[in-house]
Amino acid sequence: MILRAVIASILLTAGIASAETIRIGVSAPMTGIQAPSGLDVSAHLVAAMDQLNSSGAFGLHRGELTVLDDVYDPEKTKSNVIQLIREKKVHLLMSQIGSAHINASLPAIQGSGVTLFAPLAGPSSIYADSLRPSIVTLRGSYVDEVRQQIRLLNSMGVTSVAVVYQDDAFGKDILAAWATHSPATGIALVSQVPVPRGVSAIEPMIDSALAKSPGAVILALVSTPALRAAKYVKLKRENAVFSMLMSVAATSEVIEALKASGKGAVLFSSVMPLPSSGSSHLLLEYADLRKKYKLQPSFRGLEAYVALRIVADQVRKMPTVTPQTLGLALSAAQGFTVSDLVIRTREPRFADVFAITRSGVL
Repeated sequence: MILRAVIASILLTAGIASAETIRIGVSAPMTGIQAPSGLDVSAHLVAAMDQLNSSGAFGLHRGELTVLDDVYDPEKTKSNVIQLIREKKVHLLMSQIGSAHINASLPAIQGSGVTLFAPLAGPSSIYADSLRPSIVTLRGSYVDEVRQQIRLLNSMGVTSVAVVYQDDAFGKDILAAWATHSPATGIALVSQVPVPRGVSAIEPMIDSALAKSPGAVILALVSTPALRAAKYVKLKRENAVFSMLMSVAATSEVIEALKASGKGAVLFSSVMPLPSSGSSHLLLEYADLRKKYKLQPSFRGLEAYVALRIVADQVRKMPTVTPQTLGLALSAAQGFTVSDLVIRTREPRFADVFAITRSGVL
């Protein structure tokens, strides 16, 4: 009995001694053309980190968040990631915005022993199992979104689309998904209009797309260009042509602006359930977070919140945490459960389509 008591005491002391700060790094566009997205995500992560630490969600450990501004420049993202790994000694990277930014930083991540978890972009290239544990995805991919868009538009009787796409890895990935998956459904891709990265004056490109009389215009754009394009399609065609946004463009600011922009609806895909309504436990908990920290409803914010809860849940189970052990634990999971939401990290992954109208998000 004495020996057992001594062993128990040693184990308890070791457990307490292993309590540590789990450093999580994020490179986000806090300024520049994608600043609304970066500020939205960082605000949600800061709030979630405070709430999770206050509730003891990390168990023996405590989370610490470092956010660096990458001004939506892939090279700056790469340098930020190197700084977070080498100087800040982070245990985990997460919530990276931008396909080109993930691609730019991947060489620095691979071999570092640090995992990029739950990036807030869905290029098909990052879903390869061979990239684990360097990258562990959580959201549905852009291909998942496009498939769901095609199913909905097909059910609505739309027979042709134009794709207006940001001329980079993000836009080209979505264009390729449409070119691959739409022909078998009877939806013709009648126009492909590239938009140089960083260009906000989107109207001439939309005019070019509308000249082909599509039933819908797919907007593979972000931030200001996405908002201007969606509003312009509504202005030029009212209800005759649908505009379709990707999930990454549906920030809270964009949703609010489109609700107030006149008649008609703008469709957008999502890789999370509606963050502003519903009776699920997760959405009620998210609503409580938003109320406490004065956050606007946000699909990307919800993604980041869910991802951080997953990290906290995993860390809580670990007596000691290193970048390697945390990354391997996240990589080994076939899926995750957060409150009453079950998330598959492999196909079939969640994707859905909603509409932004004067009445809200439907």
